[in-house]
Amino acid sequence: MSFRMPEQQKQDCKTRIKEFFYRERGEEIGDLAADHIYQFVQEELGMYFYNRGVEDAKGMMEQKLISLEEDLESLKRIPKR
Repeated sequence: MSFRMPEQQKQDCKTRIKEFFYRERGEEIGDLAADHIYQFVQEELGMYFYNRGVEDAKGMMEQKLISLEEDLESLKRIPKR
């Protein structure tokens, strides 16, 4: 799965990768290594994050529909007896 990300966001991701490696492993990695890691995450792992986002959006929409159905039910008029 590949997608186009705005260049500034892509650069921000690579900067964060480099910072992570330095902070967690004491390693300084260069732009090329950070780019390879970024590409790996995007191509191999990105689908899991994307699918989770889709599931979250689906759940949110289901809740909105339930709320809408409740609102519509409350608008029904009951015949007087």
